[in-house]
Amino acid sequence: MKLYGKELGLFPTEPSNIIRSKNFQKFNLGEMEKYYMPESLHKLCSEQGTEKMNFFEDDNRGAISPWEVCNMDGTEFHLSLKGVGSTVDPYSLDPLNIHNVSALTDDKNFEREIIATEYTGNRFITGETWLRGSPYGGQGMELAMIALKTSEMANPTSINGFRIAPVVSIVSMEKALQEKIKELYWYRKYVGDIVQEIRLMPSNVRLYFHASSTVGNDVTKIFDLFGIDSNEKATQFLENFMKSGIAALTAFPRTLRKEKDGIYSGVDYFDVWLDKDAVISGDGTIFFVDLEGVERRYVMEEKVQETITDQFYRSLYELMYAYARIDEEKVRRYGGSPDKRLRLQIALERALLKDRYVRVEENGGRLNLIIGNDLGNNNLNSEFTMLNRVI
Repeated sequence: MKLYGKELGLFPTEPSNIIRSKNFQKFNLGEMEKYYMPESLHKLCSEQGTEKMNFFEDDNRGAISPWEVCNMDGTEFHLSLKGVGSTVDPYSLDPLNIHNVSALTDDKNFEREIIATEYTGNRFITGETWLRGSPYGGQGMELAMIALKTSEMANPTSINGFRIAPVVSIVSMEKALQEKIKELYWYRKYVGDIVQEIRLMPSNVRLYFHASSTVGNDVTKIFDLFGIDSNEKATQFLENFMKSGIAALTAFPRTLRKEKDGIYSGVDYFDVWLDKDAVISGDGTIFFVDLEGVERRYVMEEKVQETITDQFYRSLYELMYAYARIDEEKVRRYGGSPDKRLRLQIALERALLKDRYVRVEENGGRLNLIIGNDLGNNNLNSEFTMLNRVI
């Protein structure tokens, strides 16, 4: 599968530290485990002998390789990097060029050093503390470790049907350069380790936000990109999309675990969203990518149902919006029933036919999803209506 996007040149350098996922300890990753410098930082390094590698931009501070690096669970994956620099001032619409960035440091020698690079682009990693704990443009160790631990729950890309794009390893920027970069900040100075996540992603196509190619914005382009050139392929694509989408909406009950003293836990999302933090593979499967906000949540028994409900409805609209675009494109190209509700009913029934946790049930003119768990506790089951007026 050929990917598209704006090209981004990066320079692989030796990291100061590597933390490898336990799921990939036996793999020979070779040249993959590098720290990939944006050109702006590469020009600040004393040794500039590494050769530039061309990637595509992905999201705000990510990159993805045009080439595939491995096949897992029947899916081809590309090399993905999180923390390769941002292009816009976080507090304005100004570009992050050498003049704006050099003005951030109080060290006049460092200011002159940045100007002397004559870098003409606008992609930098800075020392500004951003969001929950990462350097603006880069990635922080605390958040990267959350993503790594979440990846380690998978086998190797599925957490009980909830599909993820795994983090292979965390690599740290060279220490001396880190200390210099941390002096480039607006208000709050980042004090942790500046790292990158080395990930595996099936594509750079997101649902409908934070990407140049999205299902929501240009589904016709996505059909062409993925080679969906028959009704059979379109049908399978749609079924895989709904199968993996419903799994993402039910990650908590799928991973429900009884702890102690009336406490239960399951996988939930924090500050990440299905529309912009997940990508779609060539066969329609949704893979959650930005795992720094995916963690196990602990709740009392009386809060289990509320947590399941909140998770389901939090992303249901995002899933259905993208589903509608795919469904409409399928009908436009290959025809189908004029009843959109019937089309959804068929798609859900086929997608969830073998799902261990979710079954489809008709009741009183409604099509409901019955959500179970591995504990065998029917009192913790949930029910959600997906359709009214079933044909």
